[in-house]
Amino acid sequence: MTRQEPIKLNINWNGSECAITRGQVEKMRGKWIDARYSSKDVPKCQCSICGKKYIGLETDFCQYCGAPMTDKAVDILWKRLEAMHNAD
Repeated sequence: MTRQEPIKLNINWNGSECAITRGQVEKMRGKWIDARYSSKDVPKCQCSICGKKYIGLETDFCQYCGAPMTDKAVDILWKRLEAMHNAD
């Protein structure tokens, strides 16, 4: 499936099909913001989508809102959507 080909999933509230493109999935991507107050502080990350802060290393997905934060996470999400589409 190419980047331009939409995946049609039955996800609308009224049961109609909704086409999702990879570009739309990539627009969901957030980024990690360094939330340390000084260089000696413990590493803290802040999600650009939900604004939650947590102590630890950056991960592929935000632990609070589930937003994809890396290219790898966007690929994982796209593969999950393709699997849902092909399951029908």
